[in-house]
Amino acid sequence: MKKYLKLSSVIFLVFFLNIFHPNIQSATSEVTLDVSKNNINLYPTYYTYGDSQIECDASKTAYIITGTKSSANGVFNVYDPDSTSAVYNIIFDNLNIRPGIWCAVASFNNNSIVNLHCKGTNYVAGHNYCSLKGSATLNISAEPGSKSTFTSEYHVVSGAIESGITLNKNRRI
Repeated sequence: MKKYLKLSSVIFLVFFLNIFHPNIQSATSEVTLDVSKNNINLYPTYYTYGDSQIECDASKTAYIITGTKSSANGVFNVYDPDSTSAVYNIIFDNLNIRPGIWCAVASFNNNSIVNLHCKGTNYVAGHNYCSLKGSATLNISAEPGSKSTFTSEYHVVSGAIESGITLNKNRRI
């Protein structure tokens, strides 16, 4: 009986550490969103994916954004309508976006705090615009061996990340 109690205690401890590990910024759930299927809008208490609105707590959700899109008008937006400095945990996982019209790929609004983690190979390019725009604090980290490129194609606008974004590199989510 003691053997089973010890084993169940170890399993609980591993489960507890995986859910509450500090590197995931208190995210207790994950949502995978494919940009090739729908545009994405994130809010503090819900997100929209195409025509669907799904309730959730942004600070406790890790949004995994993946897929390929070559024609878009702003692929995803992060909103904080009440300027509460909402925290968002976003993971780019093998994301490839090259808009076909003048736009940024992602807009971060009203001083949001975004923990952006990059996995795999990501290519995020704005079209005659920076790839990431808005007013936010962007804490960016990457998996070992991953490669992420943020750029502006056609170079009418210089820079891949708009000046309103405060960039903090090498933080972990």
